[in-house]
Amino acid sequence: KTAKHQLGAPPWTALQPGSAVGKLAEYGSLQEFVDSKQQGEDLVLLLKHAEGEEDIPPNVKGIVLAQELPLLSHLGVRARQQGVVFACSDGEAPFNEIKSAAKSMVGKVVEMGVDVSGSVT
Repeated sequence: KTAKHQLGAPPWTALQPGSAVGKLAEYGSLQEFVDSKQQGEDLVLLLKHAEGEEDIPPNVKGIVLAQELPLLSHLGVRARQQGVVFACSDGEAPFNEIKSAAKSMVGKVVEMGVDVSGSVT
């Protein structure tokens, strides 16, 4: 984290770069989303926490996570296998910036973009 800041790198890690389209939804964790049984429509999720061992439901097309996660975590590997666009924050501040900017879009269809340098849009 400190090295990223010293180098002026973005506070995000792209576990799976790309773009995703889906209804924006916010949950405390991926498990909370799974427990909600919200299936069917494509979703982009804002998640505060993940264990790293979860499986990703097929209707999840993008994830923005408020914590760091190892590139080789089960969740990171699943995201790459399933083509789920996935960005991890190096702390809550960058996540809260994205969350605040997207607040009016929750429940609406959005396009999420993550590039290999770690920029999230």
